Amino acid sequence: QTPINTLNHEARVATLIEEGSCEWKKDLVKAAFNENEAKIICSLPIIKRRASDRLIWRGSGKGGFTVKSAYYMETERLHRMVGKASTRGRDNRVWKEVCQLEVPDKVKMFIWKCHNNILPTKDNLNRKNIIENNICLVCLRESGTLVHVLWECLAAANVWGGENILLSKWKGQLFDFHFLWNEMRLKLSKEIVELVLVMFYQRWVRRNAFIFQNQFSKPESIGIRA
Repeated sequence: QTPINTLNHEARVATLIEEGSCEWKKDLVKAAFNENEAKIICSLPIIKRRASDRLIWRGSGKGGFTVKSAYYMETERLHRMVGKASTRGRDNRVWKEVCQLEVPDKVKMFIWKCHNNILPTKDNLNRKNIIENNICLVCLRESGTLVHVLWECLAAANVWGGENILLSKWKGQLFDFHFLWNEMRLKLSKEIVELVLVMFYQRWVRRNAFIFQNQFSKPESIGIRA
């Protein structure tokens, strides 16, 4: 049976809620909607606390808009539009480049995972709804993306800023690992790229030791091991 239209075109959701008790006006809901719709509406929980509405940017863990988060969302959208064929071609090219590196196999596999963004960073775990937030566990400031862990985090900055490190940190924002990879291949020699990639691996190991074992080695130790 079609419900009687009891709401005008300017009615808001608040019209269907009791102001004092914050409960659904079930009689009004049932009168304005069909049986299935009314059942679904009345089953929706209503937040009791009176908080002002605010805009939330879903691309950021903190809800605020950033250029970086917009870049990530646009990149994901383009990847979906491009399709698997183009992605497969890019992956084949990158895999050949990785295989040609003179670094340990464990580093090659690590770099391949970086390219595919499948490492369990805070950002990836948050995107899969495994954890509640994506804030870096080391600096406790920014989103724990892969590039943040390897390049932008304060702990990573200490690594790249050491006196004995051949690579000084480039200025500017690097949006993802593909961007960083291309920058390195354009600006650095093959030997330096290989050194940096080994240091990336050591940086990841250092980060995990801090999170899971509460051990945090000095930045200089990464350069020495590399």
